[in-house]
Amino acid sequence: MRRFDRYRVADDDEVQASYFNGVHEDVDLRLHAVEEKAVGWDEQVERFEDVALGKIDDALLPILQEAIVIRERIETAAHLGALFTARSNTQLAVEVGIRSLVISPDDRQRFAPAGFLVVTSEIAPENWLAGRLNAYDPWSGELSILVTATGGAGTHSDWFITATTDPVLASAILDAAVTMSVSVTAAAQSAQQAATSQQAAASQAASAANSANLAAASKAQANVSAIAASGSADVASSAAASAQTMLAGLGSKYAGASSAAPTSDALGNALTPGVLWFDTGSNLMKVYTGAVWIVAASSVFRSSATETFTASAGQTSFVVTGGYDVGRLTVYRNGLRLIAGTGFTASNGTTLALATPASAGDLIEIEKSIFILSDVWSKGEADARFLMPTSLLDGGAY
Repeated sequence: MRRFDRYRVADDDEVQASYFNGVHEDVDLRLHAVEEKAVGWDEQVERFEDVALGKIDDALLPILQEAIVIRERIETAAHLGALFTARSNTQLAVEVGIRSLVISPDDRQRFAPAGFLVVTSEIAPENWLAGRLNAYDPWSGELSILVTATGGAGTHSDWFITATTDPVLASAILDAAVTMSVSVTAAAQSAQQAATSQQAAASQAASAANSANLAAASKAQANVSAIAASGSADVASSAAASAQTMLAGLGSKYAGASSAAPTSDALGNALTPGVLWFDTGSNLMKVYTGAVWIVAASSVFRSSATETFTASAGQTSFVVTGGYDVGRLTVYRNGLRLIAGTGFTASNGTTLALATPASAGDLIEIEKSIFILSDVWSKGEADARFLMPTSLLDGGAY
């Protein structure tokens, strides 16, 4: 309620102290009443904020927690592909046989090597090794591979290791890619030489008005260049035809990458047993059995066998029938298991040697484990399918 009329003063009024004191007291009381209400209002605002924030927490926290779980799952799935690849800086020569590398420390604990591996130089990919996993220690990072196929030469230290299902097929494809690259490079060089020869012929023709002899010589040179260009075109055509043939061969064995299982190979033909397909939904390489798709690693199975010898007095050497995979041999002497490297040595894939000579009648029992492919191409079949004929490399017809 306004009280201005009570405080109004005219120009000719005499104002006393009692008047001012009464006005100031009234104003002070009204301000005090407002301040008391303001304190109560602030408390109500704080209580409202507490209740509102609590309701927001109740509604949003479950959603945020679920979002964090989903994000972690997505990040985990995105890094699954890293399980099957690794890098190594080991100085290693391109050679067949048992080859050893040390995996980079950052890759050791999460690396899960497949049954077969391809090791490629990152700087010079024409240098590579392909073979079967022999042994892997994730703590030391030591990886041992029985290399059966190679490409290139020399010693390198920039290795990229990845999984494969068939080192023979992998080596054939890598060889074909290198051969095709060489052929394309040769064709490009021949085309460049033809262009250079054509420019020389044009220059000589421009000066023909001054010398008939020079014109004749230029014409002869142009003819030679044309013949060379024709030969280069034939080589390029043959290389293209060979590349097309190799691509068709690859297309019949690889159906590409997709999230849905293919019903035909890359050429549109009906699927045949052994066709490969990369499932982008699960980030796994799969192989067609003739009826269903299975994970490629499952097309490799492990075979075991046991052999028993009755030792003669002082005998230390025993020949294992059919050989064995180094590092996959268990030996018992009269029922007691011997420690590899201490009780016996088995490093050549054929024989084993006891550290202590046997007594007459000792029973030596051997258990061996071998990885076997269920269905693969032979090297001769792969070479006939993918390698470029020698006649083409020498400039002959395909």
